[in-house]
Amino acid sequence: MAWLRQTIAVLLINLQTIPSRLGSSAVAIIGIAGVVIVFISVLSISSGFSAAMNGTGSPERALILRKGVDTEMTSGLEGSEVRIIKEAPGIRHDGDTPLASAELSVVIDLPKKSKPDWTANVPMRGIQPVTLKVRNEVSLIEGRMLKFSTDEVIVGKGAKAQFVGLNVGDSVVSGKNHWTVVGVFEADGGVAESEIWCDVQNLQSVYRRTNAFSAVLARLDSAADFNRLNEWLMKNPQVQVGVQRENEYFASQTKTMTTIVNTLGIGIASLMAIGAVFGAILTSVGCYKGFYAGGGAKGVGRPLNERDRWLAGQIGPKLAAKGMIFVGLDVIGGYVTEINVTSPTGIRELDKQFSLNIGDLLMAAIAKRLGR
Repeated sequence: MAWLRQTIAVLLINLQTIPSRLGSSAVAIIGIAGVVIVFISVLSISSGFSAAMNGTGSPERALILRKGVDTEMTSGLEGSEVRIIKEAPGIRHDGDTPLASAELSVVIDLPKKSKPDWTANVPMRGIQPVTLKVRNEVSLIEGRMLKFSTDEVIVGKGAKAQFVGLNVGDSVVSGKNHWTVVGVFEADGGVAESEIWCDVQNLQSVYRRTNAFSAVLARLDSAADFNRLNEWLMKNPQVQVGVQRENEYFASQTKTMTTIVNTLGIGIASLMAIGAVFGAILTSVGCYKGFYAGGGAKGVGRPLNERDRWLAGQIGPKLAAKGMIFVGLDVIGGYVTEINVTSPTGIRELDKQFSLNIGDLLMAAIAKRLGR
């Protein structure tokens, strides 16, 4: 059990020397705490984002985007394509009306409640009258539904909680554009709650995107009808689109974002960890340690005890037989941890503390060995 005794001895020495190295200990503790806090914060952001995105979308809805793109913001569909998409088989109907919502997505800047002097991006979505039947999880919790062909908007409860000026009756201002908030909605905790909704034709006019849409969200007759819809659109030469189940679309967005967040978080935490280690080392300068004299620290000489003398007596003759005349033994807890034959440390400290001149003694020994 020698290893256990050595471990306990090292631990006791570290505990006994804490008062002499409070500065380095504090830096190490603060540094490690900072790393842990940053790492946990990043993981919390990643987990929160995943929870919000994974709770969004339905396998009974299909999202149709421009072929080759992977987000609504980069997608674009013409009005003629939208009409063809709404004729596809597998889409649920309400009477003669296909439950497919052609929508336009943009981003506006609004001040945050936490920092009113700062602005942040808020998604704004142009919708159609059929949208609430397609997105059947959405319900109004304040005010009323917007009137189409007007400058009225409804806002998600998440957006209202985070941004200034999104209460019912407020006016949303972005550049020269003004919209009046008439209602607040919830969407079972999905990402739609972070958006602002308005009439799609009004949004097209404001952003000069005549008869242009970002995507079509279609409610299927059943989840099993997805393949029928997808095959029909893939074979139709009049449209160049890609089709995904809505929940799978958000799952893919989650994977990409969480990978980016986690990679950045681990990188930042790793750099902070390295900084904490170097900070602790650098602040150890001026700290007195009885067992170490390198790295900028000052050694303190201590008289040899019986165990030290016994170890030197056992090891010294064997080293001398190998032609060595100046060797340092590192002893912790009565056990040798290192035999230093290249650069024994603490010479100047020992000379000063015990009025020695080890350098002269060494030179004399070397001269004697050389026969001078």
